[in-house]
Amino acid sequence: MASLYSVVSFALGCIFLSFIHVMPGLCSQEEERLVRDLFRGYNKLIRPVQNMTQKVEVAFGLAFIQLINVNEKNQIMKSNVWLRLVWNDYQLQWDEADYGGISVLRLPPDKVWKPDIVLFNNADGNYEVRYKSNVLIYPDGEVLWVPPAIYQSSCTIDVTYFPFDEQTCIMKFGSWTFTGDQVALSLYNSKDYVDLSDYWKSGTWDIIEVPAYLNIYNESTPTETDITFYITIRRKTLFYTVNLILPTVLISFLCVLVFYLPAEAGEKVTLGISILLSLVVFLLLVSKILPPTSLVLPLIAKYLLFTFIMNTVSILVTVVIINWNFRGPRTHSMPRWIRIMFLRYLPMILFMRRPKKTRLRWMMEIPGQNRRVPGPPTYPGGGGGLNMVGAGVGRLDPVLSSPPPLIGAKHLSPPTGPLPPPPPPTSGLPPLPPGGSPPDHLDIKNKIEIMELSDLHHPSCKLNQSRQGSFEEEDDDDQSPLHHDMSHGSHHHGMPPMGPGGGMSGNMGAIRRDSDMSDMFLTPEAYRATQAVEFIAEHLRNEDEHVQVREDWKFVAMVVDRLQLYLFFIITTIGTVGILMDAPFIFEYVDQDKIIDIFRGK
Repeated sequence: MASLYSVVSFALGCIFLSFIHVMPGLCSQEEERLVRDLFRGYNKLIRPVQNMTQKVEVAFGLAFIQLINVNEKNQIMKSNVWLRLVWNDYQLQWDEADYGGISVLRLPPDKVWKPDIVLFNNADGNYEVRYKSNVLIYPDGEVLWVPPAIYQSSCTIDVTYFPFDEQTCIMKFGSWTFTGDQVALSLYNSKDYVDLSDYWKSGTWDIIEVPAYLNIYNESTPTETDITFYITIRRKTLFYTVNLILPTVLISFLCVLVFYLPAEAGEKVTLGISILLSLVVFLLLVSKILPPTSLVLPLIAKYLLFTFIMNTVSILVTVVIINWNFRGPRTHSMPRWIRIMFLRYLPMILFMRRPKKTRLRWMMEIPGQNRRVPGPPTYPGGGGGLNMVGAGVGRLDPVLSSPPPLIGAKHLSPPTGPLPPPPPPTSGLPPLPPGGSPPDHLDIKNKIEIMELSDLHHPSCKLNQSRQGSFEEEDDDDQSPLHHDMSHGSHHHGMPPMGPGGGMSGNMGAIRRDSDMSDMFLTPEAYRATQAVEFIAEHLRNEDEHVQVREDWKFVAMVVDRLQLYLFFIITTIGTVGILMDAPFIFEYVDQDKIIDIFRGK
């Protein structure tokens, strides 16, 4: 029994193996016979219609696979798509039962007639598909062709809101030689959109919508039809925000800091020009990215141009500020309106406080202050004589002649009491005033004559002829107002007035008995020293006034700097927000997965 079972099993196995090897041959023979029967007398050059008045209905669809690149400069969109063409060929029909149940044939596209549908807005000159895949033929004569293609289509780039822009690129397909009454196009599976079932998401662009429209130019007698697919894409802004927007915004606000830099630093104009050059670099970068169109001005170009203009104006204002900062009393005089506006009102508005002035400058600015004061007071016990150092210091400055009160210090006062009347006028000159000084309205020459006459009337103070001559010769060339003030100041403080008839009064006799008369006169060397001291004092006073005026101009420049700092910061902030917020899609989030699910083609 065992041997019989083994023989039967071996026989059944051989029969099964022979059947397996025979069936493929039978199927290949059936398919070969089907192809031979279908293409016997078939002409692929003739349009597959039984009557020439009929038209071939071609259903056309587009599956968007990948958005490869969008070249804004050349306005070209490069994409990877799958075309879907379906038409009916009455010559390619068969009965499945007659040919071993074959339900589909896969043949090269060169074997059958195909509609010459091409991309009209092709940008690279290659109108054919990239790979000619097989066509699928069904028993009812339906032919399906799905060739892959990489198209470079022209796309008009709208750069109005770059880099927050949204572009709509079209892909227009139609028959190249057949008219609408010969080959009529329709939408594949009646889908009026692009199929995104196999779409790979792009890192640069988001797809917003992909509608499709069938264009029939004449409904009654269609002479031409085509299908247009609209690919609406929106740019992802992270890359351009980090590499273009943020540097530009920071540079624009860096331009404001030019007004915070002190004018003495000497780097204000250098900083402004450096910022200007960096803006030129960004302008060149944008011009390389965007197409050279003159229809609209890009958003980023608007902002760069705005920053460029603001920086140029800041450089001009900075030049004016530096000019004002280095002005002085020897070259410019400050107008009253500048002093009122920039030294009084604008500092209060801008919350600026000027450092407190020293007592010397405060005394110099007292209205009506007479800076040429009389000589020093007479000290008690000093004999009323004129001290040389006191005479020099007494004319240096009002603050020096009238020092502020000090703790523990005793102030000395000039002698008080009635003074005798002045001497009678001589040679037509007016008499000396009670103080002993000539009137201020007289010129220097008259003052000199009055002082000489008063000296000549002194009975006991006659100088010898030789000393008088040498004294006059040495002082003829140095007749300055300070010298004469010194001379008649000595009469005012050191000498009592002359009595009538040229005699000395009783008080003068008492003073002469108590003090040495030689202390009442200065030698020529003392006069020259006094003149030198007064010249130095006058020079220091003028220098202080010069410094004060220069500091006023510097403070005016500082006020203008602070005013421009506030103005440029406000204008730059408003301009930045206004220009960048002008983009309509700057804060709109795109859910790419949700959009793909909508247009997945299910």
